[in-house]
Amino acid sequence: GLKYLQEMLTLRQKLYPGLDHPDVAHSLHEVGSSLERMGQHSKGVRLMRKGLAMRQRLLRGNSGFTR
Repeated sequence: GLKYLQEMLTLRQKLYPGLDHPDVAHSLHEVGSSLERMGQHSKGVRLMRKGLAMRQRLLRGNSGFTR
């Protein structure tokens, strides 16, 4: 499953290059969570934090995307 989650993250990052977007934030969290469960704690936590920071920016209204 991790391979497909990583592919989805890559596709979403290409769709929204350089933008904060809820779909990218979700994919970052999903990949990070999978890595963390597989024992790659530092990589997983880093991606989950990146996704969380993106969601926080979205909630503050620093992006045109909301959900």
